[in-house]
Amino acid sequence: MNPAPAAAATVLCGATPVSAARPVRASWSMRVAAVLVPLIAKLYARRPGVPAADASDSRPKRILILRRNRMGDMLCAYPLIRAIRLAYPEAVIHIACDKAALAVAQACPHADGAILLRPGWHRWHMALRNAGDLQGYDVAVAVKGGFDLVLASLLRLTNAPMRIGFRPKDSERSGSDVAISSEISAFYTHILPPPPWGEHQMETCLRLAGPLLAAPTKSRHITDIGSDIHAAIRDGALRISPDIRRWADDALTRIVPGFSHAAGPSRFALINISSTTPLKWKDAYFQEFVRRLVHDLSLPAAFVFAPADQPRAEVMVRALAIPGVTSLATPTPLHLAAVLQHAAFLFSPEGGAGHLASFTGTPLLLLWSEGPYEKWHPRAEKLHVFRADLAHPQLITIDEVMDAIKEKHFCGEAASPDSGAESQQTQEIRP
Repeated sequence: MNPAPAAAATVLCGATPVSAARPVRASWSMRVAAVLVPLIAKLYARRPGVPAADASDSRPKRILILRRNRMGDMLCAYPLIRAIRLAYPEAVIHIACDKAALAVAQACPHADGAILLRPGWHRWHMALRNAGDLQGYDVAVAVKGGFDLVLASLLRLTNAPMRIGFRPKDSERSGSDVAISSEISAFYTHILPPPPWGEHQMETCLRLAGPLLAAPTKSRHITDIGSDIHAAIRDGALRISPDIRRWADDALTRIVPGFSHAAGPSRFALINISSTTPLKWKDAYFQEFVRRLVHDLSLPAAFVFAPADQPRAEVMVRALAIPGVTSLATPTPLHLAAVLQHAAFLFSPEGGAGHLASFTGTPLLLLWSEGPYEKWHPRAEKLHVFRADLAHPQLITIDEVMDAIKEKHFCGEAASPDSGAESQQTQEIRP
């Protein structure tokens, strides 16, 4: 199977034809995998009952998106999946992912379903264990902002006739003159050059659609082809089941007594206390911030959190002991999304919750502690960011956050995913 648009898009995105790959030094693990993985892939292709890819049609009918890691990583791939859906509205698109991102993958409005990647006792065992469930696709895409040998091997094991991924970044092999390794052609049929340093993850993921999209001119950039990021976010409302919406309605009555959709937008704040990076605020800061929201702005507030942080939230609620403050345990990210849609704003450290707010249209106050901001920041249309150096964890004060809420009118009505243009301000706090 060789989609007709591929040739033009390959020129557009700099994809390197396999025949043009130049040999370079590769790690021993890559050299071994380049030999063994294609041989193992043949065994999966010959298994009884394995569906065959359709090579009779130039347009792919079944497309597989391989995207691992967490909720935020999956949300950053939504614009890519949307671009592929716009190009191939009739295709079946499936997402293969880890458990941490499964709910968000299932809720993607541009995909037809999600496949759970079962864990293994070793990462190579994981690849072999899941390969049998990933057969019969015409196209497979390794969605990662660089080259990952296990992900590339899993992609090769799918036996998809068209396999797309990035080659290793030059910076990942210091001291060597890195070009496109001939070993990479054992995994990918369409090899893209590594993305620019500092590019946002959404644009990076979007580059992987290049070989599947038609390019009218050689100079036209991929993001010009039906793939504006903010349009993709507005068009990325998560599919939320009626059962989860009923759960959210019940939760909202605990945050805002007497809540009803008929009464119009509600005023309340969600405060996320969980992050995968070291937090800048201690629990005492969160408590005082919530007390100020209730006392100064008459704004009810609910703590939201990852499951491991539920005891922390409950301790803070008991310590505050004031009406209008509660903790809200959300069983899945979709439960959080259903409540976020009604919130005046979310205050959150960096992480997946901020990305989720982008796709629910919720104003976001972001406390950024570390990591490459340009690459991973949420793309909320109404966003205010507080950035601090790692060595100065208390530079962001509660007064500064309260001032931002008032100046940006974040304590007003809850936003909708289609409201307004982007209004982003980043505040850097330095000594």
